[in-house]
Amino acid sequence: MTNIKILVKGYYRPKPVKVCSTITLVQDDNINIIIDPGSVKNPDIIHNSLMKNGLTAENIHCVCITHSHIDHYKNVSLFKNASVIDYWGEWKNDLFIENTSNRNITENVSILMTPGHSKDSISFIINTKDNVIAVCGDVFWFKNGPEYDSLAEDHTALKISRQLLINKADLIIPGHGAPFKTDSIKRNFTDK
Repeated sequence: MTNIKILVKGYYRPKPVKVCSTITLVQDDNINIIIDPGSVKNPDIIHNSLMKNGLTAENIHCVCITHSHIDHYKNVSLFKNASVIDYWGEWKNDLFIENTSNRNITENVSILMTPGHSKDSISFIINTKDNVIAVCGDVFWFKNGPEYDSLAEDHTALKISRQLLINKADLIIPGHGAPFKTDSIKRNFTDK
């Protein structure tokens, strides 16, 4: 059975800028995965959230990074036993396995290339008993956008990636906000 829990709901506050990615725990095939360990100022927030789920940082097998902006990966070193997967490959201590694109991590968790916000943006597609869930980093910062991503490297690719996720997933866990159902935004992105 696949379980997904939001450990920390991400946020973006403009003045002064304060930002942290959503930190997601995925459990599948007896594998504990953290997606985007974030940039929380106090790592105890992560440790306490893990403890509420009966885990410690040492119980995490894999940390997945949606893209290489530090607000999504700053706390990666908390998970000393975990391999790390990013756009470029999988890192197991000093062992590097190149190119993990479009492959499965577990039977129900796969990697999907979703460029646009950055060229190295990837999303994680999670098949549960009831839904398909996408953890997408900053393909969506929050529900409905932002419509114009001022940090995007390629706006055309971002629009294509957004549409891909809308078509593929029932629920999206965005980079800096609460999860949302894709049917609640399909009209917003398909009519433009």
